[in-house]
Amino acid sequence: MQTLVSLTDTSSVALYPFLNKVIVPRGATDLARDQPPADVTLIATKTSLVVREDLHPAMQYLLLNAASEIHSGPSIFNRANTFPAAEAIDMPLSCRVSTQITGKPASARTL
Repeated sequence: MQTLVSLTDTSSVALYPFLNKVIVPRGATDLARDQPPADVTLIATKTSLVVREDLHPAMQYLLLNAASEIHSGPSIFNRANTFPAAEAIDMPLSCRVSTQITGKPASARTL
């Protein structure tokens, strides 16, 4: 049997852009057995979808669409349609991808 240990102090998570505080709600993994028996606070890392700079724009578009279809639904850790997010964590965001996610060119979003 595995046990999740809830973290009591996650205030420093805000200092690191690559970390998220996530909560596993009571009963989320097994409703019949009430597992976990209480909300569990965890720290999770954010993930970036990275492609080579010379990858053809059409392939970038198709990869992002596939990732969106697979991961945009709701789960224990996120609401529906929060992935993908136009958020540069470790690397700069591609202008093409930024436009595809937000529907506006990067220059228009900053004006």
